[in-house]
Amino acid sequence: MGARHFTTHFTPEAADRWVPRLRELFARIHAILDSVEDEISVIQEQAHRVGGNGGGFDSRHYFSSDRELGDALREIQSAGILIQDIRRGLVDFPHVREGREVFLCWELADGDRIQWFHELQAGFAGRAALPR
Repeated sequence: MGARHFTTHFTPEAADRWVPRLRELFARIHAILDSVEDEISVIQEQAHRVGGNGGGFDSRHYFSSDRELGDALREIQSAGILIQDIRRGLVDFPHVREGREVFLCWELADGDRIQWFHELQAGFAGRAALPR
């Protein structure tokens, strides 16, 4: 058994229990990102129209969104879950399989159970079906 990289490891069942919460958190994260992107587009349009004066940017809204986004991301990360792609809702759960560390892999497009795993260095392209 080699050296461990992670202090927290998930069983497939424990990772499965996170799926509903991850769906909620990524819905919130995506709503915040969409809102901020929309606001940036409006600011850029206004700045272009008035020759560089971007007025109308409400920084209070942005910083409130920033805090909410940070809270959602911290909740995931503090549990020991690794966020690989925010837009896809792609996460990895450290897991010990046959004595070695691997990642249980899940993304929003997957079902309501963890179905995939991959070696630490393999990434998404190296996903293999998780035998249950």
